[in-house]
Amino acid sequence: MTERQPDPGASLTEILAPEWSSGEPLILFAWLVELGDVISPQDRLAEIGIEGVSRDLESPCAGVVHRLMVTTGSSIRPGQLLLTLSAPGTGSTKRIDRDLEEPSDHVGLE
Repeated sequence: MTERQPDPGASLTEILAPEWSSGEPLILFAWLVELGDVISPQDRLAEIGIEGVSRDLESPCAGVVHRLMVTTGSSIRPGQLLLTLSAPGTGSTKRIDRDLEEPSDHVGLE
């Protein structure tokens, strides 16, 4: 996978694949960030979903994209590590797991 060296003492945040209410396996359609990008809370990180329906995966916190763990087009399972963000800090690691609701308005992929 692709990785950027974090600054010494940086803390890492692990972003995990969310649950999808339909229970179907998810697909990573596109990364919307690259290594080294500076991210703010609620920035769009990736486009994920099931065939015919997609949703944005948003960042829960600020940081710098440190590692992308999944390639575009891959099938992903709930709880799977997708990427890590680094931020100045204590050198700790925390995990972020968010559920996605199945959209009520199905958005077709172009």
